[in-house]
Amino acid sequence: MAHRAGHARVHRDRGLDRLRRRQYQRNRPRTGSEFDTGKTARVVQAIDENGGQVKFDGVLWAATAAQPIAIGEKVQVVRISGAAVEVRKLSDSQT
Repeated sequence: MAHRAGHARVHRDRGLDRLRRRQYQRNRPRTGSEFDTGKTARVVQAIDENGGQVKFDGVLWAATAAQPIAIGEKVQVVRISGAAVEVRKLSDSQT
């Protein structure tokens, strides 16, 4: 009889594991690249061929861009790679 009780516990635990995995996949936390792409940021250190810095959501990020961008300009986050973002300058109609 003890063997059957142990067997039932194993199946119950496996079922809970499957349920937890499904719940996590539905409610999984969004990563920066999924959540922050498209957000607007402000340049706090001019971006040139060596990079620069932007600030969005209260956090400073290392930034790169295809063209130089001056301090104070508004930019849009195009891509996030590790602790750096790639941005593009917003046109005057988008600011």
